Amino acid sequence: MDHKGQLSLGYYASIALFVIVLGYLSFQLFQVVPANTNSLKIESTRIDAYQISEILVNDGGSPNDWNTKPVNQIQRLGLSDTAQNKTNLLSGQKISQFKTICDNNFNDVKDLLDIQNDFSISFVNYLTNDKWICKSSGKSSTSFNITRIVSIDGNAFGELTVQVWHR
Repeated sequence: MDHKGQLSLGYYASIALFVIVLGYLSFQLFQVVPANTNSLKIESTRIDAYQISEILVNDGGSPNDWNTKPVNQIQRLGLSDTAQNKTNLLSGQKISQFKTICDNNFNDVKDLLDIQNDFSISFVNYLTNDKWICKSSGKSSTSFNITRIVSIDGNAFGELTVQVWHR
């Protein structure tokens, strides 16, 4: 007997099994990807906050005397006192100028630090109890804070906190 053009029951069973396995793998993939995407988002936020704090605390900015220049001549902000070149030693003049730039135009700070996400930078001087915050208007549940204890001009201590969040 010749069965040309007819498919066997085994063929249908193998196709059904293939579709079931493919569907199961697709379902598992769609459950894993969102969890990993959220983890990557959180880790990226943490890295951004740390990098911003590092730049502010351990870099003098560009040019080194940016605090004496108009905003259009500043290439990068950094609060480190380059004259003494010590870790976590900030210049009081640079802190003051940073606050002035932020008060005048928040977007200048965002551009000079090359930050894509929303953020806030707050500073507390423990000696004078001065407090200020430079922040964008948006906020999301995915955020990360980095707090650094710093010395200001070698005669006072303070706290610099950087918070970054994704929209």
